[in-house]
Amino acid sequence: MLADNLRALRKRRGITQTELARRLHVSNGTVGNWETGSREPDAAMLSRIAEVLDCTYNELFGVPNQKAQTDDDFMIALFGGDGDVTDEQWEEVRQFARFVKMRDEAKKREANTIDKPRRQ
Repeated sequence: MLADNLRALRKRRGITQTELARRLHVSNGTVGNWETGSREPDAAMLSRIAEVLDCTYNELFGVPNQKAQTDDDFMIALFGGDGDVTDEQWEEVRQFARFVKMRDEAKKREANTIDKPRRQ
């Protein structure tokens, strides 16, 4: 299933096997092996593939989308179902989530600049 989904996602993004291999720093044969199912990428490589193809693990493995979660679902998960959550508490959680997202985006940008060769 991973093989078929990887191939489909790559093609949908308009990326050739050669281009995907280049971006992942692997050989064309490695990508070909993944797409035929004769080999599977390790966990670290799956993360890089998802980043390059701008997709989720669920998309790579063909897991159907789950129902959208609501703020109430998150409040219950974070604070339990037996207490009230103040607006201030909820806003602090949302601010922290924004911080985490911005931090991760900055890490991605930094990694992308490190991976690119510098012009001399």
